[in-house]
Amino acid sequence: MLAFLSPSLSVRPVVKRCDSAKVADKLFPQKPVFVQGVDSQFDFAFTQSWSELLFALVLVSSKEPYTLPIATTMLKIGDVYIWGQLMATAVIAAAPPVILYMFIQRYVVRGLMTGAVKLRKKYGNNLILLGNIDKRALIKGKRAIREEVTRKVPYLLSRGGYFPGVDHFVPPEVSYENYRYYLKLLREIAGIKQS
Repeated sequence: MLAFLSPSLSVRPVVKRCDSAKVADKLFPQKPVFVQGVDSQFDFAFTQSWSELLFALVLVSSKEPYTLPIATTMLKIGDVYIWGQLMATAVIAAAPPVILYMFIQRYVVRGLMTGAVKLRKKYGNNLILLGNIDKRALIKGKRAIREEVTRKVPYLLSRGGYFPGVDHFVPPEVSYENYRYYLKLLREIAGIKQS
């Protein structure tokens, strides 16, 4: 996420007597990209902390202030579960993340659908980009690899601030031959001679 910050951020002046929106526009000219990154981090942290059971069990020592996950585990008597209350508690526990995702899903989807070429055209060299090669192209074969790489990499490399690579990990379904072809093609486009 921090790769999306403007490199000139430290030298941009903050004008006195501006409202917070103007200051934010001066500090973060690529705000939509920044918001998507912060939003994704917040979503992940919220989901992880909301459903955390073990950590809450360690921290909570008294019997009064239980978190919802702990309270849900206590809705049984011996080996008999109180199903009505258990299901009602589960619905209540699931409501905040569902409501949160309803409001923020457009930002997450917009962030996922924005490609590196589109970001480079919109924000110029204020962004440092990494990856953006679809790993599924490596599975499909040499023709798909060539189309994916030649469609994105030459333009992005010519503008600078781009490190080509596969998004996420290379899946095990990619053959060794396809992966070698992908690397050879990247070297050709980047002008790197193999020793």
